[in-house]
Amino acid sequence: MKNNIVALYLILLAAISTTAIAGNTWITDFEEAKKSAADRHLPILAYFSGSDWSNDCMRFDMMVLQTKVFQEYARSNLVLFQADLPRKNPLPEKINKQNIELRQKYGISKYPSVLLLDYEGKLIATKNYEKSDPAIYVNELRSLIKR
Repeated sequence: MKNNIVALYLILLAAISTTAIAGNTWITDFEEAKKSAADRHLPILAYFSGSDWSNDCMRFDMMVLQTKVFQEYARSNLVLFQADLPRKNPLPEKINKQNIELRQKYGISKYPSVLLLDYEGKLIATKNYEKSDPAIYVNELRSLIKR
């Protein structure tokens, strides 16, 4: 029994590590996202969401962010950062405070909002969700960051 638990733990750890290495995990600490962007020489896709109250955010997540097309593109072209502002499921105080400050800094007034930022947090472009096909969304991202 104990060996099965250890084996399961190692499998889960490997899966998590693979996802992190692939670059498809969403970073929630902005300083960490900037460091990763600098290290990897990639732009940051900053996703401002209301994960538990915004129907548009839920739709964008399902129709674009979770698709294979987006995931494959993001893996080697973006650092993914999420600034979530949920209403029902509170975040740790440090992350909540950071997200509120970022919302104010970048003038976010609607959800979802998507910004492309450089490794210093400077705005490259804004690319919000227009209920389009994920392949079209990815092509528009490509043209905005010229990669």
